[in-house]
Amino acid sequence: MSEINLQNNNENNPEFVFLTSAENDINATIIESMLKSYEIPVLKKPSGPIGVTAVYKMATIFGVDIFVPPSLLDAAKELLEAEPDFDGIDFDEEEAFTDIPSENDNPKDMQSIIRRILLWTFWLAWIIGIIYAIYIVIGKL
Repeated sequence: MSEINLQNNNENNPEFVFLTSAENDINATIIESMLKSYEIPVLKKPSGPIGVTAVYKMATIFGVDIFVPPSLLDAAKELLEAEPDFDGIDFDEEEAFTDIPSENDNPKDMQSIIRRILLWTFWLAWIIGIIYAIYIVIGKL
C-alpha cells in the first residue's frame, strides 16, 4: 500500500471511492490481496475513531473501510461478487484436513505440556519471591 494520508482520503476524495467494509484487518487484507492480484490499487482505512484504532495497528472493533480508484470501482465490485471457480482444482478432502486433530489424537499431550509450562512458571515466580524476601531481610540486618 502506498504512503497516503488516511485522514485526507475518505469517500469524498476523488482519488479513491468507497468499495466495501470488512469486519477486521484480516478480512480487509484478504480483499486487498485479491484486488491487488488484479492490479487494482487499494486503500484501507479503519472505521470509527482513527486515534483508537491507530494504536492497535488497525485491530479495530469498528471494521476497516476499503477504497479503490473510481475508474476501477465496477471491476472491483464484480470481483467481490464473483463466485469462486473451483473447476480444474483437484481437491481431496482427506488430504486437505490431515493437519486438523482428530478424535483419535491424544489431547493429553498438549495438556501435559501446558501443565508443565504453568508449573515451571509458578516455581520460578515462587523462587524469585523467596530470593527477594531474603534480600529484604538481609538488608534490614
